[in-house]
Amino acid sequence: MKDKQDIEDIISRYWDGDTSLEEEAQMRAALQEESSLDPAALALTTFFQKEKQVQSTRPLEIPAQAKVRSLWSRYRALAAVLVVALGAFFFLQQGNVTSTSDTFQDPDQAFAEVVEALQFISGKMNSGMTTAGSSLEKVQPLDDIFN
Repeated sequence: MKDKQDIEDIISRYWDGDTSLEEEAQMRAALQEESSLDPAALALTTFFQKEKQVQSTRPLEIPAQAKVRSLWSRYRALAAVLVVALGAFFFLQQGNVTSTSDTFQDPDQAFAEVVEALQFISGKMNSGMTTAGSSLEKVQPLDDIFN
């Protein structure tokens, strides 16, 4: 059997996931034989012993029979999904026909309409900010108490 340093090297590589099955078998055998290893190796020995107990007490599960699905059934399901998706796409596209023509003939009139809409939005936002500010002033004493 290998010396203690070799076994510790195998244990280190085991934790990294770099050991072969043969090395793991050697490590298990060495761990059962030696008792002068570090605490991590002893914990690993305990783990292997419990694993062996669980494997020996667990009943062997044998499936009755594997389910066999035809490849054509999967293709049919995929084709059905594609037909529904394409149908929905074309049905919804019929209602979304838009024209790209301008709604205003005069650019100055369009600019005035945009300015009016932006002023309306600005007024609504300013009134919302005022309402929010007054609400925050009411809550300020509570904020001072808790902070």
